[in-house]
Amino acid sequence: MKKLYALLPILAALLVPGKASAQMMPDSTVQIVAYWNVGDRVDYLISQESYDINDEDETMTASSSETVRFEVLAATDSTYTLDISSLDGFSTHLSLSEKDLSSIPEFSLRVRMSQLGEFLALENLDEILAALDKAVPALRKATLSGMTPEEQKAVDKKGLDAYLRQMIASEQFVDKIAELYLTPFFYHGSRLDTTMTYSFDNAFTALGDESLEMVTYFKVDPELTDDYSVVIRQETVAEDVNLAPLVRSSLGPIAENMFKGAAISREELKEGLQDLQIQAAFEEYTVEEIQLETGWPLAWVFDRYVTVSEDGKTQGKHIFKQIKLVTEEETEE
Repeated sequence: MKKLYALLPILAALLVPGKASAQMMPDSTVQIVAYWNVGDRVDYLISQESYDINDEDETMTASSSETVRFEVLAATDSTYTLDISSLDGFSTHLSLSEKDLSSIPEFSLRVRMSQLGEFLALENLDEILAALDKAVPALRKATLSGMTPEEQKAVDKKGLDAYLRQMIASEQFVDKIAELYLTPFFYHGSRLDTTMTYSFDNAFTALGDESLEMVTYFKVDPELTDDYSVVIRQETVAEDVNLAPLVRSSLGPIAENMFKGAAISREELKEGLQDLQIQAAFEEYTVEEIQLETGWPLAWVFDRYVTVSEDGKTQGKHIFKQIKLVTEEETEE
């Protein structure tokens, strides 16, 4: 169903991976551990670009950047408490304009981490949910902007708003925002042999109950790793992935709320979802550098391709993202 296929870019953007600070060991291993102190503060520049893929051509559809501040608020023998605040209103992950972001109350993420730097919990969920509820009109506008005029006419605006409020009110949604900012801390708590390639069963989820099971491989780059920092490369590649279950659980409720009572009936939607077959190619690559002395990530680069080939044509989404530590010299400038 064309209307459901139009929502695939949303799915590509929402997918979140499911654990793999730091210190060079005498036995050719690297232990990644956080060495933080109360009052430590670091800024990261986060940029993201999204592209539509049509056969061999890529067209940029969106780009954004923001500066995010991590500050250590408290520390015990077993945990750290971090405050994560965006100096630009979390624009990268909410995908909203500066004008739309101004309608949302300011908020930060207060997260609890283990003594090694592993994510444990989000502590201020209620505060975040109250702020995000104010974003519904802007999120509706952003959703409609990616549709053709004909598709926009078919949308039930009240149904879309109701779904967006339901989505935002879920802990799963807020957890995903936290996870997206904390991805560079994924390897904290690990001890990695610089001569080995590791793998794990990775469950990619979106907003529904279904997950996409794939194998992720990662390894330390021995040529770029030294006493100052460790560089880790990770990749997840699958040639023939069945996206239909994920679409049904994640995008089905969106489509049903958006199009009900308009140009498409609920019966047609259920029929289309039941018969839906989407075989896709999935590629995701990351490269990360972590400082050994402190455990703070220095840089993280992410590339994801999700493409669907049908009748000799290939369509899909390419998302490129990078996170870079802002140095003291750059802050002064």
